Amino acid sequence: MRVRFLSVSYRFGSSSMGLDRRYQELREAMVSAAQGFAYLHGASDWRPPMDVHETDDAIVVKLEVAGVQEDDIELSLYPNALVVHGIRRDDAEHSEVDCFHAAQVRYGLFHADVALPAPIQQEDVTATYRDGFLRIRLPKATPGAPGNSGERSRPSSEGADSSVRWQAHAGVASS
Repeated sequence: MRVRFLSVSYRFGSSSMGLDRRYQELREAMVSAAQGFAYLHGASDWRPPMDVHETDDAIVVKLEVAGVQEDDIELSLYPNALVVHGIRRDDAEHSEVDCFHAAQVRYGLFHADVALPAPIQQEDVTATYRDGFLRIRLPKATPGAPGNSGERSRPSSEGADSSVRWQAHAGVASS
């Protein structure tokens, strides 16, 4: 599973520019930050079922992504959003003569995003992929606490349950 922490900042320019132009510049800045990732392209992306709830000390996200390999999942944590990209590959070969009576399982690229209602303490974020569910726990930051600044993070695998824990390091990493 690849994990990235990204920070996109935008500063309003002169008052002569219209709001539409400012929005376009912000969108271009965000897209250019992830230009090398094919996950952003493709009309057939699907969104996995997702639960998001908030406790007193954390935001908890649970995605149903059964059949997805851990290496085919990428998490991007922004200061105000979590974005999950990945791909579910079909594990069977099909010929043109196969006749499907039902085809409800979605394959291919998927994308899910969550707006974060509170600042996150990035070094304490954990992600676990087990039994077809990706569970992400995003602890809320305490005011003035280090680690919620926008630095990129590197995961390290912990234990047999495929747990990922962010540590404050520079660079993009994969586990």
